[in-house]
Amino acid sequence: MIIQSELLKSQPIIHGISTKNYGNMSYDRDQKGEAEENLQRFLLRLHLKLEDISLLKLPVNNTSNVALVQSLKRGRIILHEKNPEVKNIFKMGLKHGFDACIGNTPNTFLGILPADCAPVMIFDPTTENYALIHAGAVGAQGWIVAKTIFCLKSWCNTKPKDLMCYIGPNICPKCYKIDGQSYDIAGAIRSQLIFATVRKENIEIDTHCTAEDEHLFFSNYRAKGSKAEGRQIAIIGRK
Repeated sequence: MIIQSELLKSQPIIHGISTKNYGNMSYDRDQKGEAEENLQRFLLRLHLKLEDISLLKLPVNNTSNVALVQSLKRGRIILHEKNPEVKNIFKMGLKHGFDACIGNTPNTFLGILPADCAPVMIFDPTTENYALIHAGAVGAQGWIVAKTIFCLKSWCNTKPKDLMCYIGPNICPKCYKIDGQSYDIAGAIRSQLIFATVRKENIEIDTHCTAEDEHLFFSNYRAKGSKAEGRQIAIIGRK
């Protein structure tokens, strides 16, 4: 099973989020020996081959930094700030890495490995720019989603009213608490999208909870940080 957005299915964009039946997607967890084969199986389900595309993995670090990237070679590429693929970066604070990425070039796919944070996918049907955001409580509180919309406007001349936005599976407020208080990651993201003037009808929120739906998702929160817990992958791009 692959999780996809009903909103984005009708658009000329390829996207998807893996589930447990595809296995662990992280190369640095306890099951890292399986990740390469698992990734290839997932990509084939989306009619993609790693040797034909650039899969750019974001260096997520719970930042509110945003990068604009391009494709230069094929295969799986782990990005960092000085990669030649990084054309521009909007950086706030001293933290390294970036948790949001914008792309436009063909055969280029952006990827993150979420566990409980939300993968946020954005597509502009007019300019064909797309973005992928890793947004948890820290990112949401740092306004990473609104900053990504700002970068799309500044770098790509997109209009927020045209954007199609999908908030993927994440931990629900019933399961996730900060200092004893429930925190709604998806709700915070939706509020930022609306603040950035994205139309409400162009926002889709996935109803899965990564902590509750144990048969579908890996969850760092549920596993209490155990290295034995894997990661799903979320990707978006175009051929």
